[in-house]
Amino acid sequence: MSSQDRILKALLSQITQIENIQPGDFPDVDLYMDQVTTYLDTHIASIKFDEDDVVLTKTMINNYVKSGVLPPPVNKKYSKQHLIMLIFIYYFKGILPVSEVKKMLDPINEEFFNDDDMNVEFIYSEMYDSIKNQIVKTSKDVYSKSFEARQHFTDIKDISEREELQNFIMMGMLAFDIFLKRKMLEKLIETNYNMQTNKKSEQSAKGGKSGKNDKQDKSDKSKK
Repeated sequence: MSSQDRILKALLSQITQIENIQPGDFPDVDLYMDQVTTYLDTHIASIKFDEDDVVLTKTMINNYVKSGVLPPPVNKKYSKQHLIMLIFIYYFKGILPVSEVKKMLDPINEEFFNDDDMNVEFIYSEMYDSIKNQIVKTSKDVYSKSFEARQHFTDIKDISEREELQNFIMMGMLAFDIFLKRKMLEKLIETNYNMQTNKKSEQSAKGGKSGKNDKQDKSDKSKK
């Protein structure tokens, strides 16, 4: 087995062991900040590729609240909805700047965070299965790219040099794949954000007209 194959096998093994918090496993009681960071560190430890990685710190969470990425806690306590949004933030911040993460989450925070019928817990449960499927699909895709990379530079006799160049092809394919998907993601975020902005503008306009009509009715009645 080549060094490339060994590294790939180890990485994919780690990826397939990723376990997200199951939808029904979030605490029903609200948590203070220390409890939140401990909970996240404990329950999504499998996501970390390095033992020294920190999931989310107190400072990071406070900054997300200040910048509007995360709704503020109530009486310094965070609900299960907050925990779910923090998991989303943890994933998204690895590939997007905070400003884009905010745009992505704004519609969810404003429309569904405190909604009784369609809340973030239900949204998370729907995404949970999709993420599990994505891990399997990603593993297959990476294996496919690895096989394709090994079809290049086969005429080079020096094993070390051949593997180095094949690794570069592999990295290039992964990088280009991420580049394309990030561009699509950015466009989708912008589209969704604009849809929400337009909806808010229409609702505001309707509210304004309604207010004017009410005032006009009152004025007409007073003249009578």
